[in-house]
Amino acid sequence: MSGFVVKKISKSFGAVKALDEVNFSAEHGEIHAILGENGAGKSTLIKILSGVQQADEGTITLNGKELRFKSPKEALACGIGTVFQELSLMQDLTVAQNIFFEHYPKSKGIIIDKKLLREKALELFQKYDIMDIDPDIRTNQLSLSQQQMVEIIKVISREPSIIILDEATSALTQNRVHWLLDLARKLADKNKMILFISHRLQETRQNCDRVTVLRNGRDVGVRTLNEVDNDELVSLMIGRKLSAYFPEWKPMASEQPQLEAKSLTIDKYLNNVTFTLRKGEVLGVGGLAGQGQVPLFLALAGIRHATGEIMLDGRKIVLRNPGDALENGITLIPEDRSTEGLIQTMSIRINLLLPSLSIFSKWGFLNRKQSERAIEEAIERLEIKMGSSDDMVMSLSGGNQQKVLISKYLMLNPKVFLMLDPTRGVDVGTKSEMFRLVRKLAEEGNSVLFYSTDLSELTGICDRVMVMYDNSVFDTLVGEEITKENILKASVGESIRITQ
Repeated sequence: MSGFVVKKISKSFGAVKALDEVNFSAEHGEIHAILGENGAGKSTLIKILSGVQQADEGTITLNGKELRFKSPKEALACGIGTVFQELSLMQDLTVAQNIFFEHYPKSKGIIIDKKLLREKALELFQKYDIMDIDPDIRTNQLSLSQQQMVEIIKVISREPSIIILDEATSALTQNRVHWLLDLARKLADKNKMILFISHRLQETRQNCDRVTVLRNGRDVGVRTLNEVDNDELVSLMIGRKLSAYFPEWKPMASEQPQLEAKSLTIDKYLNNVTFTLRKGEVLGVGGLAGQGQVPLFLALAGIRHATGEIMLDGRKIVLRNPGDALENGITLIPEDRSTEGLIQTMSIRINLLLPSLSIFSKWGFLNRKQSERAIEEAIERLEIKMGSSDDMVMSLSGGNQQKVLISKYLMLNPKVFLMLDPTRGVDVGTKSEMFRLVRKLAEEGNSVLFYSTDLSELTGICDRVMVMYDNSVFDTLVGEEITKENILKASVGESIRITQ
């Protein structure tokens, strides 16, 4: 008998049936993947298994015992711990305080023992191979990747029988993705059950034993991963064959420079970065995480100050703030859409309109007819799946939230798109749509600077790939040089060219 069994789980929101008699099971010692497009029902299922929402029908059993819980705290008490896609850490608390929140070690059962708190955090870090995080540092001083690691340890510290990893790799740098995949296997070897949700098929294939696929709120297949190929998985997810993951395209870039950076430098973060982004070009940015890619994008978006020069269409521009960048036609699609790109508690309509208010307003009055037409066109252009534009952004799936984020800047008709890992946490079908959008933007004469932690994306849609190493540009690959192997070599400071 399976250790964990979900039977005929259904959930409706008004007239919309999010889950329709979903069945699922996992064994002790297994890493079981749950795949599906955004909107397939994964998020709803995870919320029910985590106690965030309650099912309308169905049962959940663990080791033959039916479980009933109405909150994440109760679910955890039943042995189910969830690392949610969106961070739940309290930014003003220390790392150790976040990890042991609600179960602080105390002296005499009353006073929080700060020394013991630090010691226990260090024990966990040593046990799970974390060497670069100080338990006493405030969480808001950590990178997104480090915060995700803290979130993972916070859940594991409670010793649950079932660990749900909901897009847990999407915020991690490449080396930390390997850390998590190794950790998941070690936990499974200790008889834990790991439920693994990721839009990265390669991670799923390398790490998981079996996979359950959801589509339109129903379970449509369970497969053993060593007996199924990616084409079949994608077909199960989207209900049809995906003709091509990456679009067919021809290089359209002109020799005309659109954006030029000359000796951009930020002390300790960026070192004399010089490059040219041509009109109609998709220029990829690769390299191991932490090699200056994010500071570069932030400097070009006017968020961080860098010395050196930035040229746009042959003229020097000064970027003192993000407003200056937007006025010059440079827009940033940020790394974390939830905290940096969208206002989750506001409507889709307001989020789309915010950057464009000055375009649709005169003397402080909004031209409602004009703005509504632009919003409708933006929603149609990227086929944003939603109920109403008055719904809050947080009600959308991750992929549709990303579409809202891109759409709101498309409404500005910028010249240069700075895309900072734009497919993070996005399903296979939506990724394919985004790749086509990126190439279409280039065909229309826009320029795209495209950073991705997925090497296949860099090789699949970029005209050139600029690889960063030690906070500077190490090499720029063109044509047949653009391979995963060459990007990896340049990422560690190894030249792909034979020198005499």
